[in-house]
Amino acid sequence: MRTKIILSFLLFSSLNALAQNVTHSPFSSFGFGERTYGNDAVTSALGKANIALADSMFLNFHNPATYHLLAEGQPLFSLSAASRLSTYSQNNSSVFRATGMIDHFAFGFSIKKLFGLTIGLKPYSNRGYDITSSVKVGSDSVRYNYEGVGGTNEAFLGLTSTLLKWKGAHLSVGANLGYLFGTATNIRKSSIIQSNAFNGGVDEKAMRFKSIHYELGAYYKQNITPLQTLSLSAVLEPSQQINAFQSETLYDAGNVNNQLTYSMLYDTSNVQGNITLAPTYSLGFAYSFRTSAQNNSKYTRNSEWMLTGSYSSTDWSKYRTAFNSVEISYSYSATSKISIGFQYTPETKFIENSVNTNLFERMRYRVGYYNFSLPYTDNGLSTSEFGTTFGLGLPIVAQQALSSINLGVTYGKRGNADATGLNESFVGINFGVIISPSFYDRWFRKRKLD
Repeated sequence: MRTKIILSFLLFSSLNALAQNVTHSPFSSFGFGERTYGNDAVTSALGKANIALADSMFLNFHNPATYHLLAEGQPLFSLSAASRLSTYSQNNSSVFRATGMIDHFAFGFSIKKLFGLTIGLKPYSNRGYDITSSVKVGSDSVRYNYEGVGGTNEAFLGLTSTLLKWKGAHLSVGANLGYLFGTATNIRKSSIIQSNAFNGGVDEKAMRFKSIHYELGAYYKQNITPLQTLSLSAVLEPSQQINAFQSETLYDAGNVNNQLTYSMLYDTSNVQGNITLAPTYSLGFAYSFRTSAQNNSKYTRNSEWMLTGSYSSTDWSKYRTAFNSVEISYSYSATSKISIGFQYTPETKFIENSVNTNLFERMRYRVGYYNFSLPYTDNGLSTSEFGTTFGLGLPIVAQQALSSINLGVTYGKRGNADATGLNESFVGINFGVIISPSFYDRWFRKRKLD
């Protein structure tokens, strides 16, 4: 009963938070918004290297071929919240913005280590910006205000199947099948700058999404020695068309900041079309080795060192929109992303040795770095983002559960070498909770009567 109450609360919190406007980035004005890529608290601390990491304490929905690696009878409830503290600067002016959101909610479990199933909800893209500029037109000055709100969420179902288990080798494949929904809106307001006067015009353009979406994954694990393991992963998000509806409305406004003064001039609603997504492929690895050392006369410490990395590429030349039989392509650049992360666990058998270990020996310590290019340019120069990351994972050892609390912190910059262009410095904070039933309350356990 307690688990059901917690699950209901987390699901309600996720649905409520995902409905909010959760970004202030001017970069989100491009396309259908800025992709989120699901920055959970664990992988965000590992340089966002997120497709090759897999174990019984982490629900990796970034790679749908890993769900079967969860402990049998001990499903995971995963919830992560993210915030971003940004300073945007251009020329000699700057502005500070802070955002917060629920990053994802997911629930997964394995079936006899051969299959795995996950259901969840996560943001797919976000739009949120507010830009104001003034232009001299004849004897008048015109103020332009550009606003963006909304975004796209994805409810998904993931399935993993094991293909091979032989002599320390393990191969599995999986897929996430999702449903994209949401609305992204661009609003442009123009008004003549006069004292206490805001009369002008308003143009609202919105795209509403309702469509199926999918991605495919593969995972291979090889035990090199009893203490060394190498994992290789691949994830593909193919180019696919998603259904969309476009609307545009023009208003004459007595006050552009008061909708009660709007008078409609033109309206086209729910024009059906589609958007062709840019294909993305990702490759990743994780290498771990374990050491055993006599810590004292009571027990032997079992430590683990893990190095993980990933590379992904997106061909944005394939991105296009089509409404009213008119297809529009965009001059977006292809992008790539490189991530590297390192994790150290002083004691992997923290449950068995909970009496002999302290808090710091049970924690997982994480650091990382990433660098990726963005599909658009600023002042003719390509834009990129890079960041350094670190974080901690704290297992909850009560009743031999696989629950944990995780924290990831990112310090990064976005922009280009042009000092007159738009640049962003930010600190990202990801906090996650993973909840699992205790060893004594395992699910799907066959009960017997003596």
